[in-house]
Amino acid sequence: MKRFTSPHFEILGAPIGDIIFCGKFVAQKRAEARHLLTQLEEVGSVDPQVALLLLRLCGSFCRLVHLARSTPPSLIVDGLALFDNDSTRHPFEFCQLACLGAQLEAGSSLGHEARQTRPVDVLIPNWELGKPAAIDLCVTSPLNSNTLQVACVTPNSAAMQAEQRKHHSNDAKCEELGWVCIPLVVESYGSWGPEAQRCLSRLAGRLATQLGQPKSLTTNLIYGRLNLTLIRANSRAILSRLYV
Repeated sequence: MKRFTSPHFEILGAPIGDIIFCGKFVAQKRAEARHLLTQLEEVGSVDPQVALLLLRLCGSFCRLVHLARSTPPSLIVDGLALFDNDSTRHPFEFCQLACLGAQLEAGSSLGHEARQTRPVDVLIPNWELGKPAAIDLCVTSPLNSNTLQVACVTPNSAAMQAEQRKHHSNDAKCEELGWVCIPLVVESYGSWGPEAQRCLSRLAGRLATQLGQPKSLTTNLIYGRLNLTLIRANSRAILSRLYV
C-alpha cells in the first residue's frame, strides 16, 4: 500500500490538501486540456469529424467530471473558472496574433461603478474610424421562451435579438468612452450573429495579412477554434444541471 508523508497528495485522480495545492492541481489539468485542444485543431484541419469525436469523448467536460465530483467545490472553484475564460481568451489571442494591440477585460482599470457596466470583454484599438472596438461576448439560446416562436421561422433571430439587447445596454457607455460597441453573439447551436460574422471576417483578414496566409484559411481557423470552445461550454452547462 502506498503511504503519503505529506498532507498534500493525489489519490485516484483527485487532489487531497489545502486550497493552494488543489488550485495548482486544477491549473495543471487546464494546461493539459489546452494542449489537447491545440492538437485537436491540427487533427481537425485533416479530418474534422474525427476531431469532433475525440473532443466529445476525450477533450470536453469528461476531463473534469471526476475532479468536480470528488473535490470540495470551495477548493477548486477559482481554478475551474479559468476554463470559462477560454471563450474570451480565444478571440483575444487571435487579436494578439494579428498585432491589433488588444486588451483583455480593459474595463478593470475603470472605477468600481464603471466596471459594473463596462461593455467590453476585449478592447481593440483603432478598429473603426480611429475608435477602439469594445467586443462584448455573448452566448444565447434560440430555445429561450422569449425567442423560440420567432426562431422557429427566422434563422439567427435569437442572435440578432441578443445583439439589439447588447446595443441597448452598452451603446451609451461606449459613446461616453469613445468606443464602438460590437456584440460578438453566438447561438448555443453554433450560429453567429451578423455583427459577429462581420467582425470575425475583418479579424480573419488582418490575421491573414500578418501571417501571410489565405483569408479562407484564417477564417476556418478562427471559427473552428471558437466552435470547439462553444462545444466545451455546452458540455459544462449540461453537466452543471446534472445531479452529482
